[in-house]
Amino acid sequence: MPNLALDFLDDHPGNANRMNDELFQKLIGHISESKNYPPLIVRPSPQTKGRYQILDGHHRAKALRELGFSNANCDIWDVNDTQTDMLLLTLNRLCGDDDPYKRGEILERLSQTMDIDALAKKLSDDSQRIRKLIEATKPPPQPLEPREVSDMPHGVMFFLTAAQKSCLFGQLKPLAKDRSDALILLLELDRKLQD
Repeated sequence: MPNLALDFLDDHPGNANRMNDELFQKLIGHISESKNYPPLIVRPSPQTKGRYQILDGHHRAKALRELGFSNANCDIWDVNDTQTDMLLLTLNRLCGDDDPYKRGEILERLSQTMDIDALAKKLSDDSQRIRKLIEATKPPPQPLEPREVSDMPHGVMFFLTAAQKSCLFGQLKPLAKDRSDALILLLELDRKLQD
């Protein structure tokens, strides 16, 4: 198994996996005490010859660096970008928590080449969750154009005696169950009578 210099290992920019500080400290403690860890899974960097991208083991690499290690046990996989995205979604589900936005971005890329239902069969997410994560990466909808002031509703206030109020409500009751609807109907009727 290759033992690669940590200085030549780069985090994959699409890595969605996040680990809280408490878990990370436990990982550091485990490696410090046992000196054992699963090998990092890497691929040759598509951008820079001689460098590698970490597909699985981002937190292990960070812990090794903090502990002063200069090299890491690695397993080198020859995978393309689509295979890499699938690995980032599956391998990184084994520990830590995902950044939902980053996970949604990867799912969006994969949904361009694979049906969401087929994708759901390969991942821990169901189709509905995949759609929600993809939707979360989209920009919010644009607000509606403001209405003209003349088109906006206006409040109307009446000052009535108790007897007038009782009489008005009595007249409105047969027109509609809701008094506001009844008043609007009454006003429309008045407008039709004037035409």
